[in-house]
Amino acid sequence: MARDGGGDRYARRLGKAPRTRTGSLRTWLLAGGGMAAVVAMLSFLLAVREGWQQRALGAARLSSPEAEAVVPVTAMETLIDGIVTLALLVLLLVACCLALLVLAVRGRDRERAARLRLEQALDHLEHGLALYDAEDRLVFCNRAYREVYPRSAPFMRPGVRFADLLRYGVEQGEYVEALADPEDWIARRLALHERADGRPLLQLLRDGRILRVSEHRTPEGGRVGLRVDVTELERNRLALERSEARFRLLAEHAPVGIWQLDAAGRTVYANPACRRFFGGEPDLASLPAAATTVIRRLLHADGVAGSLSLEVELPDPAGSENTGLSLIAVATPLALEGDGGLLLTLLDVTAERRAAAEIAHLELHDPLTGLGNRRLLEHEVDARLLWGEPFALVLVDVDDLSEFNNRFGHGEGDRLLVTVADRLQSTVRPGDLVFRLGGDEFALLVPGIAEVESCLAFLGRLAAILEQPHPCPGRIVHPRATLAGALFPSHGRSRDILLARAELALDLAKRRGPGQILLYEPELELTRRRQTGLRQRLERALEREEFELVVQPQIGLVDGRVRGAEVLLRWFDPIEREPVLPAEFVPVAEATGLIFELDAWVLERACAWLAGCGLPVERLPRLAVNVSAAHVTRVNLPQLVSGLLTKYALPPSRLELEITESAVVDDRSLGRRLLGDLHALGVALALDDFGTGYASLSYLADLPFDQVKIDRAFIADLDTDSRHRTLVRAIIALGHGLGMEVLAEGLETATQSAILLAEGCDLAQGYGIARPMPLAAFADWLERWDPQVWRQKVETESGPARSISPVAGQARHSRSSESRSSLPLVPAARFGQKKVGRT
Repeated sequence: MARDGGGDRYARRLGKAPRTRTGSLRTWLLAGGGMAAVVAMLSFLLAVREGWQQRALGAARLSSPEAEAVVPVTAMETLIDGIVTLALLVLLLVACCLALLVLAVRGRDRERAARLRLEQALDHLEHGLALYDAEDRLVFCNRAYREVYPRSAPFMRPGVRFADLLRYGVEQGEYVEALADPEDWIARRLALHERADGRPLLQLLRDGRILRVSEHRTPEGGRVGLRVDVTELERNRLALERSEARFRLLAEHAPVGIWQLDAAGRTVYANPACRRFFGGEPDLASLPAAATTVIRRLLHADGVAGSLSLEVELPDPAGSENTGLSLIAVATPLALEGDGGLLLTLLDVTAERRAAAEIAHLELHDPLTGLGNRRLLEHEVDARLLWGEPFALVLVDVDDLSEFNNRFGHGEGDRLLVTVADRLQSTVRPGDLVFRLGGDEFALLVPGIAEVESCLAFLGRLAAILEQPHPCPGRIVHPRATLAGALFPSHGRSRDILLARAELALDLAKRRGPGQILLYEPELELTRRRQTGLRQRLERALEREEFELVVQPQIGLVDGRVRGAEVLLRWFDPIEREPVLPAEFVPVAEATGLIFELDAWVLERACAWLAGCGLPVERLPRLAVNVSAAHVTRVNLPQLVSGLLTKYALPPSRLELEITESAVVDDRSLGRRLLGDLHALGVALALDDFGTGYASLSYLADLPFDQVKIDRAFIADLDTDSRHRTLVRAIIALGHGLGMEVLAEGLETATQSAILLAEGCDLAQGYGIARPMPLAAFADWLERWDPQVWRQKVETESGPARSISPVAGQARHSRSSESRSSLPLVPAARFGQKKVGRT
């Protein structure tokens, strides 16, 4: 059976059918047939020659059997022997040629087998490989090469020129880079192929893969092309480049400093923030000595793991001597290719340190005045207690600061507080300490004062300094303050006791009125307990209705007719069997919130009397009820009044609400809204005690008052003090100009009545008309009141009054816009004066 040669196997690899050579000469020779034939022929020729010789020898023996026969050699025999010898030589030569031919064929087969094994090995390579001969024709390309160019693979046959193969691939859309200008790309690509110097280039394929193409020349002048798929490598490289660029961008723009040092402490890298911190290139010599020592130890330490943080102070790069930089440096040892070194991350905490210092300062100091606060006061008191030396703890409360703020604005109020702080600091001695406890309250620690007389003298000097004039927009005010204190060790030996007793003295002093001075004494504890008990008694009185309403009539000065009455509250404690003055229980009610229940009770009883007194509607007097300042700012006041008017079916004009200046000053916008709601109900509104606080005429112009009441302080000396008469004349004129009735409180003499009548005052009330009477007796008094008798009494006791115009004797209610423009301030009493309680 004939064997397949190497050519057949090569044909199969190329996809061709092997040729059948069964019985061919090559097969026959490789099978040994040629050599066997030669050997057979040699054997045949030698047999023929041997036969000829035997036959000749036999013939000779026949002719001479006993003697050695001599065989004569004939010419024919000589010829035949020569021919046989020549044939033997030829056969030997043929045998040698056949042997050489067999060796050559077998060597070629081995070469083909080796080449086939090489091609098979190259087919298993991961990268594409192609071999071109000196004429740039394809000799061989492996499987990976064909897979790299799938569109060109069918054209990759041995003998194809590279240029043709390249153009075919461009036509098939194999190369994305050639889509824009195919001819230009082919020309450039052929130039690179011709050069074949091994320099790699990147090639982008249609499917997105990236190849690294490199080509080299062979010794025979051909070219070997290598195609390596570097898609992942390139993607990783691009990702790494983007990551590096991103991190470099972060490092270059990071607010933190990044400083890399090598093992010798030299700068490898410093970002702009780091250079900004140092004012240039960073250097270990620029750091404080302690930080430099730590960093150098880390540089020379072996096996250090983790990071180390340290705080570094640097001078201000701008050169300022007052400021510097506070940095947190985090040092991390590096182990980069055995080079070592440190990575320092520098965080600027200057702002945080300053903020922390400021917060620490604010924790112990008042931001407005810069004085120590209550916390610092407590620390200082504790320290003084440990020293054991006597000292005075003084509390100062600026009177009526809330009214001042509403009158002049909170900015002016803050300026007043700063002025008070400055005056206190200028008064004390070295070693004395001044604090602001908050709001309108200050405190002083005055060492060396152990006696009550010395402390009172000091407080008197302090009060005099505080009352010095203070300029405000449009006027000069005289601040007043309430002062109180306690002494160590006389009044206590602990901080809490001293503070509590000083605050007790201050609280009781403030209840006595503005500008008071009070030093703690044991009797004050009794007063406090009395006031504490008063609250309980007040709650019981409201529950049991122990209060009584009294009224004081209000009459018209022109005709003497009763226009109304002011409702006053009286309380007789049946258990203690003593009357409690309004000046005592009203502040307690306001402080505890009972004032709202008390006001509602008074309004309820007043409305109930109007509904049940039995008088016809046209003769019903108008009852004026005092409403506390706290109640004016309660949004439910209009609903309360409206509900009572509906409940008792009363005409709203029969009810009047009296409101003090302080009530409308505290919250002007809320007061305007609530008073507007009350006025819309038809209820009359009166401004009580006008001229004793901060209210200016702008309040009269803005708020819907129907009546202004002149405080009794201006009426008492009306007939003896020309200044008071001038003020009364101004208030009357301004009230009339704004369309309001003017009522004078505290009328006691006929002379005062005559003066008020002459000045045009509309109404009056006071002991000169009638003393306060129980509400139940008011109806009988109304029946007995004779306006003509009262008029004659005034004329008899004071002489004939000057005639007055009808306009001056009646109320005007046309509040035109012209009367509200350019209104001057009404001269007020000294800063801090106000009416306390109810009469």
